[in-house]
Amino acid sequence: MGKLLWALLTVICCANALHAGAPNSSFLIIYTNDRHGYLQPAQHPVTGEAVGGVAHEATLLRKVRRAARREKIPVLTVDAGDLFQGTPVVNATKGKCMVDVYNKLGYHLITFGNHEFDYGQEILLQRMRESRFIWVSSNIESSYLGQHFVPYVTYDLAGTKIAFLGITTITTPNITYPKNTEGIVFKEPREVLPPLIERLKRDSGVKVVVLLSHMGNQSDEWLARRVEGIDLIIGGHSHTRLLEPAKVRNTWIVQASCNSRYVGLARITLGADGTVQTIRAKLREVLHSLYPADADVQKIVESYTQDLDVRLDEVVGTTTAPILRGFTGIDSPMGIICADSYRAATETEIGIMNVGGVRAGLNEGPVTMRQLMLISPFQNSVVKMNLLGKDLHNLIERSLSGIWHEIPEDKKQMWKEAGRGKIAGKIPGKRKIGFLVGAGLKYSFDTSRQPGQRLLKVEALGKPLEMERKYSVSMNSFLAFGGDGFAEFTRGTEIIDTKINDSDALRLYFQQKGTVSPPTEVSAENLTVQISSEGR
Repeated sequence: MGKLLWALLTVICCANALHAGAPNSSFLIIYTNDRHGYLQPAQHPVTGEAVGGVAHEATLLRKVRRAARREKIPVLTVDAGDLFQGTPVVNATKGKCMVDVYNKLGYHLITFGNHEFDYGQEILLQRMRESRFIWVSSNIESSYLGQHFVPYVTYDLAGTKIAFLGITTITTPNITYPKNTEGIVFKEPREVLPPLIERLKRDSGVKVVVLLSHMGNQSDEWLARRVEGIDLIIGGHSHTRLLEPAKVRNTWIVQASCNSRYVGLARITLGADGTVQTIRAKLREVLHSLYPADADVQKIVESYTQDLDVRLDEVVGTTTAPILRGFTGIDSPMGIICADSYRAATETEIGIMNVGGVRAGLNEGPVTMRQLMLISPFQNSVVKMNLLGKDLHNLIERSLSGIWHEIPEDKKQMWKEAGRGKIAGKIPGKRKIGFLVGAGLKYSFDTSRQPGQRLLKVEALGKPLEMERKYSVSMNSFLAFGGDGFAEFTRGTEIIDTKINDSDALRLYFQQKGTVSPPTEVSAENLTVQISSEGR
């Protein structure tokens, strides 16, 4: 996006979003994050009822905008990243379905999530050219993409200038294929933001700074403690459900969960000097009883999904009980099933899965191909290799390194709402390495110990791990090529890419077994986590 086009778009956005009317001392931001291609409704995790979906959300947005128009309150609609990757339809269209929907829904701004790079830079550039909204990033540098995004956007609101900035997690190169970010620099936000904010306030008369952040809630709080001048952080990446805004020093932080289930509304009231006086924010759940589907948006959705639905709704097996996605840093029953499907497809001794790659769990009952592709949406292949026991030991120990934080309150509440009782303990914080579970692999650890000493016990095939023994191991191609920070996998021998798609490995697993039950044992035992039935 050239400078002239950027200026033109800013004027257009101001004209459309900050509509005419009497001067106001407040404005409204509609915010979302981490869509991951969820165009269609999903099942409510507790009630099982249909919830979310962009056609129903379109009705919610229309009602909110009409109410704001009656009050003569300007409205901006923004997103904190990860439109792409996560459902069969978004992967089949390489993100085009999401751009078309966002154009229809009237979005103004979006920052990059890490998954925006998953289809490669050429595809991302094409999607950016198709966008009628502005892409903004303050910490990304790219000669290839650079003309199609801007470092910030400003709006004049009743004499007050408001700046929108954007940042993306610097771990992005570690959590996508290396070629997808080749030539792109992800700068440390703490280094980039202070001089930019200072310059905007000094030279451009900016009074209010809003940051679209795809770094995760804990990182947003960390940033708010260290960078002055940010009034509001609209977050993403961690899928945090902040029912009420959090405040760290002078910065408010909001986030709207994920997968098109919630829409966030933040009303910013300005003082006489144009600075922020108050910020009120809340989430609205996209309930079908309140927000019937918008016909026009539904047509767009159906144009992309109808041809896929017949194949995706094929029943491939059944479950005897729910199989949970699980917590990163505790265990993942669904991750163990994924690992076991790799092992079965390749006839290896051990299967390994990165918990971050497990995107959903399963309810009790019939299992469809659609559900399996939501669990494993990344279109990785299954790779097998030989690894020494000491390499397995080292990669598990290193996966336990880094910062660990208490389980966030929203995750505890969701655990309780699902009828699982109370949970307490620590899960990984800001880090550049993933977390592993396995089939044929079991280990226990203590996060209270020093890094390098947290792994207490490792078993392979029911016996203590033998350091000099070669084990046949299978995993997805993302891990095999060193993804999630696991360079140890690249030191494997007799590496074979089977070209079996990971979701197809799951399909074969369910078809062969017919009925699948949750794992009876954990793979990764976090000794510092407590789970209690109290409070169910």
